[in-house]
Amino acid sequence: DVDRAALLASRADALFGPVAEPLIRIVDTASPAGLAYVYDVTESPAGLMLDARTVPMQMSTGARAMQCRLRTPLPGTVASQVSLDLLQLASPDIPAYAERREAVTNPDGSHTWVLLLESHDIITTALTSNGVRQFSRDIRSSGAVAKLNEMIIGVADVSPDWDCTSY
Repeated sequence: DVDRAALLASRADALFGPVAEPLIRIVDTASPAGLAYVYDVTESPAGLMLDARTVPMQMSTGARAMQCRLRTPLPGTVASQVSLDLLQLASPDIPAYAERREAVTNPDGSHTWVLLLESHDIITTALTSNGVRQFSRDIRSSGAVAKLNEMIIGVADVSPDWDCTSY
C-alpha cells in the first residue's frame, strides 16, 4: 500500500511539481473515474494550506485524462483540528495498518465480520511529534486516521477552487 501511494505521489510531483515538506500527505488510491488523488497539507505564513492533485492510476501513452489541482487554505476550525489530530496520531496505540474487514449487522442484531478482498485504500503519511508515521486504511474505516482523512478530503470535495485541464 505504502509503495503504491509513493508511486502515485511521485506521479503527482512529476505532473505538477513537488510539494515542499507536507505535514500530512493523503493518497486516495482509487476513484471511479480512474484517477487517484494526492492531498498535501503544508504550513505557510497564512496557516495550513491544502494542495490536492489528481493523477492517473495507470500511466499509459496516448491516454487522455483530466489534470486537476486545488490550492486553498484550510478553514480555521479544520486547521485547528488537524493540529490536534497530529498530536493524537503520534501515539503508538494507533496501528499503522487497519485490517480490511467490514462489520455486517445480522437480522438478530449480532455482527459478522466480512473480509474485504478488494479494498479502496487511503494511505496517510503524517509528521507527528514522534516523527513520520504512515497509516493504511480502507475508505470504509473508522477511527482517528479515517476522521482526519475525511476532514481533509471533505475540504477538497466542496471547494470551488479546483483548476482542471485536459492533457
